[in-house]
Amino acid sequence: MTNFLARLLLPFAIWFAHFSISYGATTLLCSTGQETGVHRTVMVLATVLAVILLIATLATSVRVLKSRPDRIAAAAATGLAVIAVIWTSLPAVLLDACS
Repeated sequence: MTNFLARLLLPFAIWFAHFSISYGATTLLCSTGQETGVHRTVMVLATVLAVILLIATLATSVRVLKSRPDRIAAAAATGLAVIAVIWTSLPAVLLDACS
């Protein structure tokens, strides 16, 4: 049961780390006067890294978990976390964050 719970919460922990890095980078880069291109590059790299980690999490969860409902729950949690990561990064990529 603990393995299942950890596998269910890990995608949301990855999203939370991405969320924290996104807003931390925005604050840091805007306070130092960096240009928008640097901010967008950091956001794209953080988003790509988070999505890669989520795909790896999904692959290991599907391989490790035994029952079908557990696999479906882990896949749903990962899917929600991927949507959350992309949703978090869209404003930073599409808009000028420091204006």
